Amino acid sequence: MYDTALRIQTADFSTITGAAPVITQVEQLLFFFEEHAHHEDVHVLPAIQKYNPTLVEDFESQHEEDHRLGIELTNALTSWKVAEGSVARLSAGKKIFYCFNEFIAFNLYHMNKEEQSINAVLWKRYSDVEIKGITQRIVQSIKPQVLLEESRWMMRSINIREAIDWLMGIKVSAPSEVFKLYLKIAHEEMSVERWLKVKESLFDETLITQNLN
Repeated sequence: MYDTALRIQTADFSTITGAAPVITQVEQLLFFFEEHAHHEDVHVLPAIQKYNPTLVEDFESQHEEDHRLGIELTNALTSWKVAEGSVARLSAGKKIFYCFNEFIAFNLYHMNKEEQSINAVLWKRYSDVEIKGITQRIVQSIKPQVLLEESRWMMRSINIREAIDWLMGIKVSAPSEVFKLYLKIAHEEMSVERWLKVKESLFDETLITQNLN
């Protein structure tokens, strides 16, 4: 969201070449967020229901609002696509900017509440093994190509400790080919400084080189 917000802020919506890549990124973001809400509805909220149905009702209501904001943003994107001339495209671009600000503000609040409220119930009521099982079912439900696209965004955005823990988890639970793929993603998406710190924590230089070849 932060990357997309910056791109919208700096885009030249008066030209197709200036704005088309940003439009595509916003559409991808909306797809990811719809998937996120779906996974939460199918896999997470049922685990909360029997312990805190009021919290589930609250989040279901929030998902409805999130969907409404997503539709408004999608309509703004459509308005830009059909606009003719630079003035009309600039006006449509301003609408995208305002709609996205509403969308990102709501989702930051929503996800912050997820981190605090939903996690509190999961940690209290379920074991680590059970929570990992929920996570695994979510991962298995995502199409491979979508999972890779989402993983690249995650690798760009997490801190070094999170990246190390994630990669170590893949190393012990997934086939070696998958681990090598995620090492490659980390190498490509992280800054040189961040990648070196991750690499040093995972393996020695020789083994890393072998895995990336």
